[in-house]
Amino acid sequence: MDAETITQLFQIGIAFAAILGGFVYGFKKLIELLKKKKNKKTEDKFTFVNMKVWQLINNLRDTVKASRISLVQFHNGGKFVDGSSMRRMSISHQSCDPKIPSTMQFRQDTLVSRFIEIIEMLQKNNPAISTVCKMTESNTKKFYELHETLGISMLPLYCPNSFVAYGYITIEWCDFKTLDSVDESKAQKEIESVRNQIAFLLSQAKEYR
Repeated sequence: MDAETITQLFQIGIAFAAILGGFVYGFKKLIELLKKKKNKKTEDKFTFVNMKVWQLINNLRDTVKASRISLVQFHNGGKFVDGSSMRRMSISHQSCDPKIPSTMQFRQDTLVSRFIEIIEMLQKNNPAISTVCKMTESNTKKFYELHETLGISMLPLYCPNSFVAYGYITIEWCDFKTLDSVDESKAQKEIESVRNQIAFLLSQAKEYR
């Protein structure tokens, strides 16, 4: 093989390597672009869902004359010494009357076992308004009394096509006069309707991810 042939082969090799390198670079850029688009769509979906949830609980608070509405979601949070998972809960959304303080900071990464009475209430799947002062002495009662809650309604948020609760919505009233003026029958229907809409929105967001 003469020097000219070797030179030509070398040049062809360089050209091929350049083409291959350009292809690899272009492919990597395409993957990055597709990931960015997917992340953007995910962020847009997240923003849309959260805006809709905020809108729903704000409107519900006005409709049922509530003082505070919270959306709580269950999540994992470490393990106990025996290896069993810790089940925790956090408030992800809350709407409060301007005169009523938020309780979000007191209900972040909280052990569910501290408020086991809430689980018992959720199992009833009933939006009836409970009077806090008539509740059994417990951490749950103390918590709501501490934050001046007089009446409360609570409903679970179920996973799609199952009765496994992944969270709940709770509606609180902190004023006797307002609580007495609530049409409970209409309020229950509104609460159930909003619960169902929120559950649908959150399930759609989870499926999208």
